[in-house]
Amino acid sequence: MLTTQVPTADAGIGWDAVRISLARGLDLHRRLSRHADVCGRLGPVVASERSRQTYWLITTGTEPSAWPSGCRLLTRGSTIVLPHPLVPADWSRWLHRPADPDHLTGAVWLAAALTHPAREAAL
Repeated sequence: MLTTQVPTADAGIGWDAVRISLARGLDLHRRLSRHADVCGRLGPVVASERSRQTYWLITTGTEPSAWPSGCRLLTRGSTIVLPHPLVPADWSRWLHRPADPDHLTGAVWLAAALTHPAREAAL
């Protein structure tokens, strides 16, 4: 019997994650990716067709006081599915993979981009 192992990773150790609906996360990624200077601030972003969510990997312990409605902070004890960096998968894909694997999105910056979408270029 052939089994497929799905790679997972635990949040809260080297990074936390923010879960955002797929539609909202894709829109945010599209808007932020239009600006070269902003792209340098993006850490890894995963889109999951299966769960209909996006996962933005952020620095641990630097979260804002409150996330916008519909966003959920995933910390220690949470597990997310990460796609293989080189093998495409039907269930999950990388929207953004920075060259430096240790580069993470700043939590306060991400919350501001979610809260004030019209000002994204100034962020």
